[in-house]
Amino acid sequence: MRIIRSIMKYLLNKKIWMDHVHIQEKEKILDLISSPKPLQVNNSHLKFYIHSVTEDARVRKFKEPWTIQWLRDLPKEAVLYDIGANIGITSLVPVEKMEKNIQVVAVEPAPANYIS
Repeated sequence: MRIIRSIMKYLLNKKIWMDHVHIQEKEKILDLISSPKPLQVNNSHLKFYIHSVTEDARVRKFKEPWTIQWLRDLPKEAVLYDIGANIGITSLVPVEKMEKNIQVVAVEPAPANYIS
């Protein structure tokens, strides 16, 4: 799937064959390549650009209510260290509300997790 998307992005950037594709089909192709998926968490407006089946599953299955509540209850100007951040979902939940001015340091040591 990743290879297909890479090829499609290359073709779109080079404008090869796109002159012959109907505008609605172009939009479908662009959505397929880069449409953001909403995080399935109550009261969240976060969306993630999905680049693989693995990332899609991570975004769809993130439903840890106790963790989400703890992250949302962090005090103003807190610093969150997310060690083993994976694709960064947990890191973004507390900073969704910018008025808290929370700083996040997210570290993912395993390249397979953030290159998925």
